[in-house]
Amino acid sequence: MNASNQIVPQADATSNHVYAQTSANIASAFLQRVPASTDNGGVTVTPVVASAGGWYNEQQLRIANTAPLTALSVTVVVQRTTGVSYSGMYNTAGLTQTNSSTASAITYQWTAPSGQTLGASSSRTFAAQMGGTGTAHPTTGDTYTITYTTGGVTRTQSGTF
Repeated sequence: MNASNQIVPQADATSNHVYAQTSANIASAFLQRVPASTDNGGVTVTPVVASAGGWYNEQQLRIANTAPLTALSVTVVVQRTTGVSYSGMYNTAGLTQTNSSTASAITYQWTAPSGQTLGASSSRTFAAQMGGTGTAHPTTGDTYTITYTTGGVTRTQSGTF
């Protein structure tokens, strides 16, 4: 433990100690360090603010994949700011699209139908469109999440615009 009472594993095999209550009947233990995965399954997501003005805004997710996708769900959440309202949406992948609105956000969602496989592609676009009343919309609170399956492994990527 360090001075802040945090457990900090050491890089060598003999410096780490594991403590347990006697009643736990633990005879031995080991510590394994596993690095965080950076594998995105060959999927690259690029958020783009295609248009930003007081009267019209369009935010896009551009998705490229090097292997087939056997499932795909894309969600964009736009925070409501002065005058912002749902204006439209589209995608170039042929996915089902829906939207919903609350007092605090507009949600855009695209979903591949069950059983649909999307082949490798260098560019698919998912666009969320908003109207306005003259006040520019700041995109800092707007988020995206994509969940997809490739090679039998489901992954999620998320971020902001």
